[in-house]
Amino acid sequence: MNDSPTTDLAGWRTKLAAMAASGADNDGAHDGAHLDRVWRNAQALLEHHPEADRLVVLAASYLHDLVNLPKNDPARNQASRRSAQLARHQLSYLGFPPEKLDAVAHAIEAHSFSAAIPAETVEAKIVQDADRLDGLGLVEK
Repeated sequence: MNDSPTTDLAGWRTKLAAMAASGADNDGAHDGAHLDRVWRNAQALLEHHPEADRLVVLAASYLHDLVNLPKNDPARNQASRRSAQLARHQLSYLGFPPEKLDAVAHAIEAHSFSAAIPAETVEAKIVQDADRLDGLGLVEK
């Protein structure tokens, strides 16, 4: 793997986790531990999809819940779109590879069941599945 500044997954993971934590609330279903579990699930899924862009999956795994609206909020189905927009802005500021921003945004938008946006890329499918596995209570031992 190329360890250039744009593909250093460990370095990006640190930055992305910090970015997600800075806007996090105390909702246990969407806290830092949830994001870590989604990333772990995604890594397991990535083993079966070597063609997938790991950096896109990493970014979407950590930033998919930047905007978290309560389940009864009438705008709940817009949360993933808002998260994608905020992630795009914040990633641009961090110097994230611009050619990957659309893919990250799509994976974030499509992860949400309530948004009803079809996952059209392997990266989006991985993030969607990884998040749903965590929601179902998958616990790796």
